[in-house]
Amino acid sequence: METSLSLHIHQTDIYKQADSNREICVPLEKLKFPLQIRSPRKTDKYPKINTDFQMPVFEMIRSMGYPPELRNLFPVIENGNGDLIWLTGSPISERYRSTGTQKKNRFLLFKMD
Repeated sequence: METSLSLHIHQTDIYKQADSNREICVPLEKLKFPLQIRSPRKTDKYPKINTDFQMPVFEMIRSMGYPPELRNLFPVIENGNGDLIWLTGSPISERYRSTGTQKKNRFLLFKMD
């Protein structure tokens, strides 16, 4: 079995609404560097959007229909402070989504192909 993903990262001055769960636009002011792209850990929990609920990452990947042997290959992006910013294929984490006050700031656009 072979799998490949590409992550494209671009800096922009204009907020871009995500077309799908394969991209996010994050205000630079919310990021702490260095960012880390890594495999999910069994202890990872992901804050769902518009709620305080945190769901186990492996449960989210399982619910997307991926078999156990592929679940470790699903990348997450971790902020420098240890928070998860994004589980690819899911909406952006509640803490890192843009609000109306950030529409004119600088952003990083992440897109997974």
